[in-house]
Amino acid sequence: MLDNFLQKISEDKKTGCWVWVGSKRSALRKSSVCGIMYNPYTQKAEDAHRLSWKLFREPKSITDKFVIQTCGNRLCVCPDHLSLENEQRSGDSHPSSKLTEDNVREIRAIKKRNDSRKTLQSYAEEFGVSRETIRKVILNRTSGEGSLTSSQVQTIKKNYRPPEKYDKFLKSGVSRGAIASVLSGRTWKGVS
Repeated sequence: MLDNFLQKISEDKKTGCWVWVGSKRSALRKSSVCGIMYNPYTQKAEDAHRLSWKLFREPKSITDKFVIQTCGNRLCVCPDHLSLENEQRSGDSHPSSKLTEDNVREIRAIKKRNDSRKTLQSYAEEFGVSRETIRKVILNRTSGEGSLTSSQVQTIKKNYRPPEKYDKFLKSGVSRGAIASVLSGRTWKGVS
């Protein structure tokens, strides 16, 4: 198995990375890939960097642990660039993170503001009209006459806030999946 493994790497002289050139699969984040190889002993396909740890380090110490590429290259399988972690690193401690703690706080604040705003549907239910009527009032496509009073129209126009978007982060290369992971609490658990 070692010979087969070594045939699937290419050494990067500048970084010292052993770049995996064998089979690949999408990693947890859609924007990156990870090397993969069939392990004849377990009869399963395994991540190449985990196999590297098993081949060149301690095979038994890997159970329930994460093998992290400290160089930030998701295709690196160099044993010197791998570390064993009890918890998956995320956020600024992860070498390839594009988010800072301040970014995470801002993303969560946007979510909180969006959750606290009144929706089109809530205005429609409050005033007994359709969601479409409320939308048209906000877009100035109707005055709402006949179904809404002028004070109701003023209330809607004054108080309605459209949901904030995460465009700033998306434009800087942060994936929708990374934002979703922050919002769900899967990553950046230590930042509030």
